[in-house]
Amino acid sequence: MAIKKDLETIDKEIERNNLLFDVLLETAKALEEEKGVKKEGQKRDTCQEHWTKLLKLTKDTKKEIGTVIGVESDKSRTQTKKFEEKLNEERKGLKNKAFTKYATGTVGAKSALKDYQIEIDN
Repeated sequence: MAIKKDLETIDKEIERNNLLFDVLLETAKALEEEKGVKKEGQKRDTCQEHWTKLLKLTKDTKKEIGTVIGVESDKSRTQTKKFEEKLNEERKGLKNKAFTKYATGTVGAKSALKDYQIEIDN
C-alpha cells in the first residue's frame, strides 16, 4: 500500500516537477549559449534522459503493481466484510448472554462475564 501512495504522490507532483525540470533545462540551455559551455549541455541532455527514464519507469511500475494492488484491495475488503459480519453476530448474541439479564443477579452476572471473557480469549 505504501507503494501505491508513493505512486499517487508522484502522479500528483509530476506536473510541478516537469515544469521545474523544463525551467532547469531552459536555464542550462541559456547559460550554455551565453557562456559557450558545451560540457553543461551534455550534462543537461543526460539529466533529461534520466528524467524521461524515471517517468517511464514510474508508469511501468504502476502498471506492474496495479493488479497486485487490486488483488490485495479485494482481499482486504473481503476480510473486512467477514469481520463486520462476525462482529454483528457477536453483538446480537450478547443480548442472550446471562450477564445481560437482570434476573441473573450480580454474582451470577460476574461469573457469566468471566466465562464469556475466557470464551473470547480462546
